[in-house]
Amino acid sequence: MSYHLFLPLRLLFTFLASTSILGISIPANAAQSIVFKYLILQETLSVSELTTFAETGEVSHHLQFYLGATEDDQEQNSAQVKLRDALTQEVKIDGVLLYRALNNPAGELLLNKVSQIIRTPSNRANVPSLRSALVTSALEDNQITLLEVLQNYPTSEVVVEGERLVEAVEELNNMSQTIEKLKGVIDNLPDISI
Repeated sequence: MSYHLFLPLRLLFTFLASTSILGISIPANAAQSIVFKYLILQETLSVSELTTFAETGEVSHHLQFYLGATEDDQEQNSAQVKLRDALTQEVKIDGVLLYRALNNPAGELLLNKVSQIIRTPSNRANVPSLRSALVTSALEDNQITLLEVLQNYPTSEVVVEGERLVEAVEELNNMSQTIEKLKGVIDNLPDISI
């Protein structure tokens, strides 16, 4: 058998081993709540509330507060549609390729941009936390959604800068396209040794 057939599996095992050695966990106890900040407003939602909204459109009381900054029904419905679209937009990306791409200086730059929008409550370890959430999401089905990233975030609470939420989705799309363009280069990077 060819070495190249085993490379993705080997990289996956390397990723799993390195996350445990570095103290980065694949979230068994992933985010349970999300703090949405929008300008001066702040509201905490459970991940299950947000998941229900993304899947069914059902708006919880807490989410109503966040979306209900306006009395205009048409504007409120537009905000709901935009939020659901942002949460469920699928970005196709190979999980192993994403892992390799995010573990180098160029990947760190991409992570730094998105981790200003999706971050830990302490505003520390944002990049490793985001990397873990992204890779975990992509390894499941070779795609990521913002909802999956929030569900897989490795802290019990995650902070989202709401006014920049659409920007986060755009950055994830740009990241996916950049990684796909550089796939040949990334595939030829030396193997990561532990």
